[in-house]
Amino acid sequence: MATAPKKAPAPVRKSIQLGGLEVQQGGTEDVELRMALLLWGDFGVGKTTFAATAPGNKLWINVDPNGYSAIASRTDCHVVDVSKLDNNDFFKQLQGENPLSLDQFLSSPDGEHIDTIVLDSVTAVRDRALHKAVDKGAGASKTFTPTIEVPGQTAYGARNQIVLEVVSGILRVAAAH
Repeated sequence: MATAPKKAPAPVRKSIQLGGLEVQQGGTEDVELRMALLLWGDFGVGKTTFAATAPGNKLWINVDPNGYSAIASRTDCHVVDVSKLDNNDFFKQLQGENPLSLDQFLSSPDGEHIDTIVLDSVTAVRDRALHKAVDKGAGASKTFTPTIEVPGQTAYGARNQIVLEVVSGILRVAAAH
């Protein structure tokens, strides 16, 4: 005579506090699975290769002037290379409510199969943003002219704002799909 396997007892849920806030146990609610991830590390450690292991088809927004050779042979990575654009065209494409017209692309038959969007690299966006801030004269005064070598605090602040606009715009559109 066969007996039914015993079920493991349900785990006892105890209240856990972290910084005065209750820690919620996962798996208790239906939530849409979505992830936004920033990979940060030294040049050559494998950030691009690691990002390419994300599930499904990837839309790869290549900003890196060193290119995308680490993923060039992958059939699940679809690359839009903005690295060759001059700074004016670059920021016209990437700043704003709908960078690169991503919303229309992701809604189209060509974009419906995209599961992951990769912006490679934020460091390259940061470098271009500093050039834009300096070119606009952010922080210039009668006694100070910002340069790439000595941009000044205001130019660094403008750079940070530009990077935030680019990344937020991509995240906002991606979250809608």
